[in-house]
Amino acid sequence: MKIFAKKGFTPHLSQKSGVKTSFCFSRKKGAGFTLIEHEHSKSVRRNESFTLIELLVVIAIIGLLASIVLVSLGGARNRAKDARVIAEMSQIRATAEMIYSSDGDYDNVVCTQTDMKPLCDDIKIQTGGTAPTIRKPATPALKYCAYVKLLAQKDGVDNYFCIDSRGIAKEITTPLPSTTCPGTNYVCP
Repeated sequence: MKIFAKKGFTPHLSQKSGVKTSFCFSRKKGAGFTLIEHEHSKSVRRNESFTLIELLVVIAIIGLLASIVLVSLGGARNRAKDARVIAEMSQIRATAEMIYSSDGDYDNVVCTQTDMKPLCDDIKIQTGGTAPTIRKPATPALKYCAYVKLLAQKDGVDNYFCIDSRGIAKEITTPLPSTTCPGTNYVCP
């Protein structure tokens, strides 16, 4: 750093290779202006960049945050699939009522029926291979019950969605629909 005289100074800029020069004025109390020359070399610029360790720390933090987000999305994904299954079970209930309206019974309420097959197939995909269970008495079937196990558990207990010929459509945990759907009941608990 060079200090120049106060009065009558005319600065002359010189460029040395690899050195940048800048000037600033400083005012001391009771005196005039003083021109101060600063030299910036390449070694000074090195301190302005990021080090490898700083970059690795930032990458590690981003990776940690990304893994936390991905883990929390697993539960949301299951709830989204369950919402889709519930909507399709409600469509099965509406389709069963149309079948009853046209046939006078629920004999054709099966997953192989033309209108119900796409719904049952998609439920099977969403639940990972479990098609809805449809129970009904022997011909003529004047009532039915259908249920499917959902992916998300409630308080650590399996959760089911059940529909029946009374118009009931609800989520249940206990009693299991497999104990109330078959036999003579054919109703959701």
